[in-house]
Amino acid sequence: MASLHVYPVKSLAGISLPASKLLPTGLPHDRQWMLVSGTGRFLTQREVPRMALIRTELTGDGVRLDLSGQESLELPHEPRHGRRSRVRVWKDECEVLDQGDEASRWLGLALGLDPAPRIVRLAPDRRRPQSHPERYGEQTTT
Repeated sequence: MASLHVYPVKSLAGISLPASKLLPTGLPHDRQWMLVSGTGRFLTQREVPRMALIRTELTGDGVRLDLSGQESLELPHEPRHGRRSRVRVWKDECEVLDQGDEASRWLGLALGLDPAPRIVRLAPDRRRPQSHPERYGEQTTT
């Protein structure tokens, strides 16, 4: 059986969807946020397996992160105007906005990491490399 998932935060738990729009940039809200080390390198479950335990939920205002035994963390859909920086994700370099100290502290506790990772969001004006974006208009997929 086929399934459709979105991962609002790269390498955290995904969300199963019954249907979704398909935009030229992919599924809405997919991989808009990611965790980065103090050196600006993105983190994955390969390095931090505990990331798989953090659940994500899309809300009307953003995405909620949950971990058993810890209060939730809310990240707004509207980008915060945090510190801009550049991070490398595999072969691509991306411009991102830091989501603040509170989010970083939450992640440090959740993942047991010191120093705590930063959570960053892709800058809204960034250009994401696409093979042939002109081939894809807005679509709905199930």
